[in-house]
This record gives sequence, structure tokens and C-alpha cells, in this order.
Amino acid sequence: MSNFPIDEPFDLPVAYKGDDILFPSRLVKFGYQYAIHVDVYGQQLIIERDEEGQFRAMLQQPSQKSLPHDLIRAIMDAVEKHLG
Repeated sequence: MSNFPIDEPFDLPVAYKGDDILFPSRLVKFGYQYAIHVDVYGQQLIIERDEEGQFRAMLQQPSQKSLPHDLIRAIMDAVEKHLG
């Protein structure tokens, strides 16, 4: 299913603007589904598959300071790389 430990914290390596950044993350399983919860500078980004099997990203509690779209894309690319 994945290279991530279920319900155990891990660091997600993300290549972004020439840097390798480790974001604290967790794979959360619910029923037959799962989601990756990624702590992005204090904001919780949740990545899960939609009805068509594609990944989507949502902020758990959107704040006034949004995350750059290219950073979210880089995080999603890292998740796709590890989940295949």
C-alpha cells in the first residue's frame, strides 16, 4: 500500500526550490481509506485520494496565510513518489 508507517510519525522528504525539506507527517487510516497529514510550517495539509483515485490536498483549517501552490504541488509529488 505505501512506504509510510501507518499512524506513526515520519519525515516526508520534499524537493522544493533546490532544497530538500523534511516535513513532519503521518499516514492516517480510516476504514479502507487513508490520508497523509503533513505539518507544513504549522498548518496541517491533508492529502488523500478523490473518487477518481487522484490525490487532492486540503488544509485542515485554512488560515489567512495560505501556502504557496508550488509548495503544495511539491509535497503532493513527494507523496505520489512514495505511494506510487
